[in-house]
Amino acid sequence: ACVGIRPRPPTGVFFCAAKKKRGQSNFPDTGSTFGFPVRTEICSDPFFVLMRILFVTPECVPFAKAGGLGDVSAALPAALRALGLEVHVLIPAYSESMQAGKERARLSELGFECVLREDKGFLFLDCPPLYRREGSPYQDPGGADWPDNPLRFGLLSKVAARLAGDYDVLHCNDWPTGLAPVYGHGSRTLFTIHNLAFQGNFEPSWLGRLGVSPVPLSLE
Repeated sequence: ACVGIRPRPPTGVFFCAAKKKRGQSNFPDTGSTFGFPVRTEICSDPFFVLMRILFVTPECVPFAKAGGLGDVSAALPAALRALGLEVHVLIPAYSESMQAGKERARLSELGFECVLREDKGFLFLDCPPLYRREGSPYQDPGGADWPDNPLRFGLLSKVAARLAGDYDVLHCNDWPTGLAPVYGHGSRTLFTIHNLAFQGNFEPSWLGRLGVSPVPLSLE
């Protein structure tokens, strides 16, 4: 099987990572750290294109870390790149050190002007009024949640959805990226919950400010 490969249009069919069955000889392995056979001879075939993944996260080592998600956000994209996939990590620019790299775009979303910078596989969302603060990605130095967290991570989700059209898969991580599938309702999305204890529950009154219809609140 092939990892992270899709045939070119017009077929539009996606191949999932699959472990080769024992005794199967027509698809020889070239080896993989993760136990998945990687067919370099197929991957290099002009009929195939490596998948592009936008990995959206509120934290990533070494730039920002509040828990295990920061470690996963560094390790998983690196592992996928090692398999030959193209992965960009989208994360807020919490500090001046995250302003390096080439300016990719200037965006206006949710009433904020922000800059998207690209550097070595990372996309830094620079919006100083929301992200340039002391403390952790979620809390002030005293340990209290930032009162505008819905807006801070709503912007991250909004920008992720806006960029999703340039990628094959939008990979969202935990509640700070939870609105990205709502904003980008036509995107192919993978949503990973790393810690169910943190759910990002906020007052419904935020929906209007975030430009989200109250319809998703209903069971129907």
